[in-house]
Amino acid sequence: MLLAELKEKRFPTPNNTSEMQISTMLDTNSWDQEERILVVGILVMELRMSEANSLKGKRRVLKSLLDKVKARYNVSVAEVGKQDTWHFSTIGVSFISNDSAHVHQTLTAVVRFVEGLGTVELLDMRMELL
Repeated sequence: MLLAELKEKRFPTPNNTSEMQISTMLDTNSWDQEERILVVGILVMELRMSEANSLKGKRRVLKSLLDKVKARYNVSVAEVGKQDTWHFSTIGVSFISNDSAHVHQTLTAVVRFVEGLGTVELLDMRMELL
């Protein structure tokens, strides 16, 4: 749900909270860096799996990769593109923390881990912190 939609909806408010306070809490543009309560990191990786010779083989490699990344780094990860292509995949990873340095460090570690596995080739990656 978009921020504007959240502001337009009327939610029951706790006894001590006015609509003005809720609107202010939802207005992220008014937050400065010190008040920010969370940082969302998004990582998108383009991968090639040269040894996959079928979609079933690709799914096997990806499932193993995704499970290892989730277990090791406690991130959310999923295939977000090129699901019907045998040798290529687009993987999305997200991580939330209250410290931007921690988010950047964790997502960078995920990239290094994937590169070091040797089961896939990293073709491209993009990282964004929100």
